[in-house]
Amino acid sequence: MLAELQSWSLYDVIVAPRRNAFGGCTATYDDYAVCSAWTYAYRVRANDGRVVSDASRVTLAIGPGTRRCGTVAVGGNALTVRTFRRDGAAPAVATDAPFVAIQDGSGAFTPVAPTALGLYGQTITDGAGRYGVAVACGASTVQLLQATLTEGATIDVTCASTAAGNGRTVELRKTSCQRADVTIGNVTWSGPCDPTATQSFAVPATPLDAGGLSFTNGVPERFSLERGVAGALVVADFAGPRSAPVDLRRVTVGPGVLWYATLFTPTLALATGRGTGPGDVAGLPAILRQATDIHRVCAGPFCHYLQALTDVDDSAQPAPVAPAATVTATGLTLAAPISGLGAQLQLGGWTVSISRGWLDRGLTYAYPRLCDLPGSSARCLDAVPRPAAWTLTGFTPVGAWSLVDVWNATQRPHAARDGLAYGAASTTGSL
Repeated sequence: MLAELQSWSLYDVIVAPRRNAFGGCTATYDDYAVCSAWTYAYRVRANDGRVVSDASRVTLAIGPGTRRCGTVAVGGNALTVRTFRRDGAAPAVATDAPFVAIQDGSGAFTPVAPTALGLYGQTITDGAGRYGVAVACGASTVQLLQATLTEGATIDVTCASTAAGNGRTVELRKTSCQRADVTIGNVTWSGPCDPTATQSFAVPATPLDAGGLSFTNGVPERFSLERGVAGALVVADFAGPRSAPVDLRRVTVGPGVLWYATLFTPTLALATGRGTGPGDVAGLPAILRQATDIHRVCAGPFCHYLQALTDVDDSAQPAPVAPAATVTATGLTLAAPISGLGAQLQLGGWTVSISRGWLDRGLTYAYPRLCDLPGSSARCLDAVPRPAAWTLTGFTPVGAWSLVDVWNATQRPHAARDGLAYGAASTTGSL
């Protein structure tokens, strides 16, 4: 046994997590490691200061030979669902959802229980890998995805609550700049810089990233980014050690076309540019950037997610076309097969995303009656009060992406796949 533990080579490095609001530590490791056919398995007990995890679950496995790791349901047809909760401007945290149901192929949706905090899974037996995931965040808020394992086997769902999420007051100060926008939580302080002036804001109690962008004569100049701020004073010093010049990039669009850009970290959404017609956008330089940071640039009907910001020019891309469909309280009928990544319907508090792979060449879709399932608090769509407005959006890829990639990016922007790009076009109506 001892001989088998010699000559190790480094496979991966897991960065130690920051302290959480309860003084403990938490971490999320993307593969959620239930690994089979490995030589050694180690059980890890995690303590976040309030709840101690079940140490009987295998959470880390190491062994020689080919690395094969399943998800929660071990095997090549495993589907993993990860649920999160966000209170106001507080960061999203892994949390069990009020109700989760999974569909295998075109069968019935079946309620499922979590196997760990905010973690659900099932083996999909459908020959085409078709599945459905329905998460009820409340009686009138449902998020539903129909897709295939080829398009994506790990699904993120974030439920936003109405809780304010604020638990402390911070004082913001800006220095070494002419003018700056500084953001922490859901507040942004814009205006001239005065090292003697401070402004008070209510923000979530949990540690947050504080980001700022300075301008000289209206031109973006420097970033300031302080991570994991837990104290009562935030000083955005644009000449300090946590600042650097912007990486200025160009957004090329036609005259009158609106574009906007945002920098996401796990706990920050900082506006980095906006305009009508061609313009410059500020990119976070590599010296300040971490693997969990990403830029989103939406120009006209197209959106791009980029860790290292590049010039954005979609002028050669064909304009996306909104799908035509008849929408009722029980389902929808498309006028033609889906030609892009898929379609998304928003109606009565429901968000229903249907991939091209799931529908194949089909034209009709019936909403599942989640209200009839045991344990469900969801309201069925045929009970939505009238009139009820709806929006139907079609997505087209810019590159080799899937509707699952788009779904996960909208649920947790900072965790979007680097390089993801797509176009979107919508049509609206009312029941």
